[in-house]
Amino acid sequence: MMKSTLLTLVLAASLTIAAYGQTARFTGSFTGDGTLVIADGTHHIRIPDISEPSDHCPTAPYVHSIQKRHGDYYIVVTISHWTRGYPPKGGGGGCGEEAYIKWLHIVDGKISESTEGLFRSWGDNRDGFIDGWHDSIFKVTTNDLLEDKLKAKEKDIWQDIIYTFDARHPENGIKEEKGNPHE
Repeated sequence: MMKSTLLTLVLAASLTIAAYGQTARFTGSFTGDGTLVIADGTHHIRIPDISEPSDHCPTAPYVHSIQKRHGDYYIVVTISHWTRGYPPKGGGGGCGEEAYIKWLHIVDGKISESTEGLFRSWGDNRDGFIDGWHDSIFKVTTNDLLEDKLKAKEKDIWQDIIYTFDARHPENGIKEEKGNPHE
C-alpha cells in the first residue's frame, strides 16, 4: 500500500512538472542568414539581422536566455564578426574577432530596446570570455586595455569589465560593472 501511494505521488508530481514545462515552451535559434527565430508554440517571430550569417562568424551566434513576460520577450545572445569583415583578411587584425553580449526586448515581434557589451575585440584590445550561468545570473567578463592610460604611464593599464544579466529581472537588461584600472 505504501509503495503504491508513493508511486502515485511521484507520477502526479511528474505530470505536474511536464504540464508546467509545456505551458512555457518557447525557443530561440539563429538561421543561416543571422535571423533570430523565436518559436512560441505554433507562433514564430523572425528578427532579422541580429547576427552575421553563421558561416561568416568567427564564433557562432548563441541564444543564452529567452523569457516571456506579459507578451514581451527578453533575450540574451552572444554574437561576433570579423574585425575587418568577411572573408577574414590577412595582416593587421584581419582575422581578429569582435564579440558582443546582446540583450533584446521584443514587443509585438519587433525590437523595442537593445543593449550590448563588447567583450572580445582585436580593435579595442579586449580579451574576454563567457563565464556562463551562476544561479539566475548570466555573466560575461572582459579585460580592457586602457590606451589613454598606456600613453601617460608607458605601461599596460587594464580594466576588468563584467556584464551581467539577471534572469529574475529580465526587463533590466544587461548591467555593466567596471573595476578599478590596474597593471
